[in-house]
This record gives sequence, C-alpha cells and structure tokens, in this order.
Amino acid sequence: MRNALGFALAFGSGLCIGIAVTIEGAKARAQAEVLEAAELANKAAAKAAELREEREAKVFSPEAAVEHAVITQRYQVEPVEPNTGIHHIQEADYEDDEGFDKCIVEIFFTDDLPVFLINGVEVTDWYPHLGPTIVLTGDETMDNETFYVRNHILKTDYEVTWGRP
Repeated sequence: MRNALGFALAFGSGLCIGIAVTIEGAKARAQAEVLEAAELANKAAAKAAELREEREAKVFSPEAAVEHAVITQRYQVEPVEPNTGIHHIQEADYEDDEGFDKCIVEIFFTDDLPVFLINGVEVTDWYPHLGPTIVLTGDETMDNETFYVRNHILKTDYEVTWGRP
C-alpha cells in the first residue's frame, strides 16, 4: 500500500508540474503573438503615415502644368492607329451618337487648386478621362469656354466647361 501511495503521489505531483509548465508555455506563446501583432500594427501605422505625408507633399503647380503642355505639344507624335487615345473633337462630333457614352465635366478652382466634377461627382483621377487635353494655368475660370474631348480607350465623350465654385 505504501508503494501504491508513493506512486500516486509521484504521479499527482508530476501531473501538476506538467500542467503548470504547459500553462506557462501557453502564456509565453500568447505573449509573443501579441507582441508580434502589435509590432505589425505599428509598422502598418508608420507606413500609412508615410503614404499620407507623400500625398500631402504633392501640390498643384500651374507652372508645371504649363511646362508639361509645352513639352507635350512640342514632342507630340501622331498615334499609330487612328481613333485611339484622347483628343479634342467638335460639338457636332459630340452630338453624333457613335456608341460613345456622354459625360459632363465641370472644372473650377478653389484656393488655386482644380476641382473636377464628372457628372456632378468630384473625382481626383481626371487624367485617365481627359488626358493631356487639359492645360491648367489658373486663369481658365475667366474665359468660361466649353470644349469637347473624346476618349477612345474609355469609349466616352466629355463636354468640358469651366465653372465657378
């Protein structure tokens, strides 16, 4: 009976020690996972702040827009295939229904920055729609002219007007 009691005590104490070691190991793994997740969250926040600073650092420069227009006009190359790309069209071509969608674009300046409304919705990615056909010098709000742009890539015609905010 003494041997049985000794074996039972040895088994019980081994079981308790095993449980305690397992619990401590699980705590250490959980702590390591939490620290790793916190480190990844900190890296993601730092990257987001860096991207935000890059976006805020980009400012509209009328001089750069004029310089771009001069360069593109000087080195303009005719497209290899007809009816591709983005170019100005006449009002009659805009009115003709050739399977092109019709959009109305209004451009106005606020604090010397251009705002583009396509069908009444403000967009920041205007370049894929209108391309280099728009030269922003900052004085466009004075002439209030309307012109038409055809985008063969998007199969869309645009009626572009200069508006007031």
